[in-house]
Amino acid sequence: MDANPSTGMISPKINYFTDKGLIQYAGYTPMNYYTCRNSCIGLREKDTGQYDHITAPTAYCHGAAMMIRKEAINKAGLMSENFFLYYEEVDWCEHIKRAGYDAWVCTDAVIYHKESVSVGKKSKLK
Repeated sequence: MDANPSTGMISPKINYFTDKGLIQYAGYTPMNYYTCRNSCIGLREKDTGQYDHITAPTAYCHGAAMMIRKEAINKAGLMSENFFLYYEEVDWCEHIKRAGYDAWVCTDAVIYHKESVSVGKKSKLK
């Protein structure tokens, strides 16, 4: 982030904790504002290195792991309290991008996400 001042937030590649060889996130495609849909790049793909060594803009950072520039938070504000769980990072990314910053993914960093720990895998809230 120090090398690129326009980067407001960045996420690593995210693999599932329960299957460390399976990708959960390697970036997001842009939102289609007619259908309100987008796609998660790499979702449920076997990790064979196909997304290794990518540092590039992404439509959204992943809420499971992101680093945010303090100046971007100061300009865009904190996450909206209207969201309790899920989609809050998409909204925040939009605010940060509107404040003049970019969202990036850097797959040189990897985390293993214990998915659904907050609410449980079979929760109706999910």
